[in-house]
Amino acid sequence: AGACNHSCFFCGNAITENNVLLDKNLVFRLLKEAMDNGVTDVALYATGEPLLHPDLAEMTREAKRLGIHYLFISTNGALATPKRAKPILDAGMDSIKFSVNGGTRESYKNVHGRDQFDRVISHIKWFSEYRQKSGLKYKIYVSSVQSTRNIDEWQGLENLLSPFVDEMDIRHVSNQGGNMYENNLTEEINPNNLLGSLQNNQMNNLNKKCCPDPFSRLTVTPEGYASVCVVDYKNYLTVADLNKSTLVEAWN
Repeated sequence: AGACNHSCFFCGNAITENNVLLDKNLVFRLLKEAMDNGVTDVALYATGEPLLHPDLAEMTREAKRLGIHYLFISTNGALATPKRAKPILDAGMDSIKFSVNGGTRESYKNVHGRDQFDRVISHIKWFSEYRQKSGLKYKIYVSSVQSTRNIDEWQGLENLLSPFVDEMDIRHVSNQGGNMYENNLTEEINPNNLLGSLQNNQMNNLNKKCCPDPFSRLTVTPEGYASVCVVDYKNYLTVADLNKSTLVEAWN
């Protein structure tokens, strides 16, 4: 999905008008091509909130039918109600990462632009309860972007959620590869961490300080374009139209 139901202050989606949904049939075709060319891991999200897509459960089911080994999404979790989440989990989703960028109701609203902290926490707890009840093996992760708006709240958030999740991870606020230069005015931006989620050891594996995205994965935008960047909200870095070309052609 190109759209998002939240408006986090640090995120390029909040200033991008894009309500496009990736075509389900195109997803099916690309999943088949990915599988045929040795892809093992697929994320069904990029520049928007995946739970806004009405066909997410069906796309999950098709990916697992084809044999995709590891399928995952990242979500703010506000839409992850039991009614909406259960079909996705039952279809075979391997992991879900919740982005919770505040340790209190007040700071969460200040970051996300929505007063839904308690709602998201209850959804995360339900995911844990359903895993125990169903016997499914999906993983539950939480990440939190640390900024001037949630200083010193990580420990409290970890104490609250660690009994229900497999792993929690601090992310550093960024300007999202240049999409959000205004973040440089209020936040401490690490110039060697272009997306905030990139750790130094990942970048050092390339023996250079750069983003590994163009060398290790391909992003499909909601319009169906192949891009070299996972936060290419405005299609600045697209290299091919996958409505007209194959994955292999786009990669090459």
